[in-house]
Amino acid sequence: MCQRNVEAMEDLLTQHSGLLTDVSESYRCSEGSLTQMWSFPGRGVPSTTFI
Repeated sequence: MCQRNVEAMEDLLTQHSGLLTDVSESYRCSEGSLTQMWSFPGRGVPSTTFI
């Protein structure tokens, strides 16, 4: 029973590996863009200073 579940999960991951790669690459790109924005204040980043 447990072995069958493991095999089913392996099959599922194999079938959708391209999608998982696309999501991972998109996340990396978004993370990089956000990091760059927060590294350069005043470039469209909301102010964290409250008046």
